[in-house]
Amino acid sequence: MTRRSFTAPRYLAILIVIAFTFFGQTGAIRAQATPAATPAESEEIRRLKEEKEKADLRKQIAEAKAAEIDAKFPKPTTTPLAGETTIDDNVVIETQIRSYNAMNEVAAQIANSIKDKKTIAVYDPKIKAYRSSKQQLEFIFKRYCNVYQAGNPLVCPGAGAAAAGALTIASSVLGQAVDLTSLLRTNVEIKGKSFTIDEPAIVSAIFASLPKNGAERYYPAMFPPRISSGAQSDFLTLLERAINARNFTQGWLAALDAADAAVRDAKTAPELAVKQAERAAQRATFQTLLHPAIPLDPAIATLKLINDQVQAYITDLLKVDESAGTNALTSYIRTEQLESLVGEEGHWLQVKVVAAGGNNRIKTNLLWDIFTGGNRLSHSGGVIVQYFLFNAKGSAVDSGTVTKYLYYVKSNKIK
Repeated sequence: MTRRSFTAPRYLAILIVIAFTFFGQTGAIRAQATPAATPAESEEIRRLKEEKEKADLRKQIAEAKAAEIDAKFPKPTTTPLAGETTIDDNVVIETQIRSYNAMNEVAAQIANSIKDKKTIAVYDPKIKAYRSSKQQLEFIFKRYCNVYQAGNPLVCPGAGAAAAGALTIASSVLGQAVDLTSLLRTNVEIKGKSFTIDEPAIVSAIFASLPKNGAERYYPAMFPPRISSGAQSDFLTLLERAINARNFTQGWLAALDAADAAVRDAKTAPELAVKQAERAAQRATFQTLLHPAIPLDPAIATLKLINDQVQAYITDLLKVDESAGTNALTSYIRTEQLESLVGEEGHWLQVKVVAAGGNNRIKTNLLWDIFTGGNRLSHSGGVIVQYFLFNAKGSAVDSGTVTKYLYYVKSNKIK
């Protein structure tokens, strides 16, 4: 076995290598663990820090002084006025007055347009109902004339016969159903409405602007013309003729029904023959009163229907309207007499306030308000009015839509 030997220089070289390796690694570790040196603060940074510290101190001192003052002098419990103007939506009297002022100017323009008309009456919706009812009554009466022979003095007098003159209210069969006192009464109803100009306001303004030259002005909705019981009435005359025709027809229909009942109730053959002969004679007599082109039985059926129609018409005519406190007959007579007063040369005025309104304006100026004592408040108003003027035939002779706007003024200048 061969033994390996080492010389001293070789051992020394190995030790030197190991030492350098160990101490080199340790130095590197120490180099990595040692932090880099912090650079010194500049003069500017130090100065800014000092200023910040001084500012913080001054703030603390100011807060301490404010707390001391608050402790010595407590804050007031009242708040000074801001000088603002506030308007309640329900306060509209100023704008209403402005709108009514504008309405008066519009009324003056309308009055100037119709001032040459001698007789003017404000249109009443009852006129339409009256004319419609009268036409219905004329139609009923004509139905009687279509069934009966022309010339029957009780039903259809005919073109050559002299018809009776117009009856007075007192002499009419239904005259007692006319409430004469209601012809003089006027229903007055006052309603509080928000910014609505009703018909009486514009009518009164127009009438006030018309010349006082003896012309006649009627406003039946507010105050109907005075009517006496001796006034003649074409409507009542026509109504009474229809009633007479109904009564005349009802008498004959009752007689024919009685003749039919007698035939049905006959007990013996001789009695039956007599009753049949009497019924035939009555039917033949009644046939002579009818139009020759109409058979008897269809005529009887038609007359029964007409009689029922007349009865229903009269019932509705005399029914009292609870809201008006009177019947339709009274209203129609009043309307008829008003038409007679207006006459063929008179005119009917229909007027309506389409819209009315205004504005409240608040103007604010920081400099100007110092001298005026606060905000400046002013009011405006305006109206739109539509009108028609008809002659007695219903033809429009004048019409228009008139507008007026009044600019803003202060409250102390509104009149």
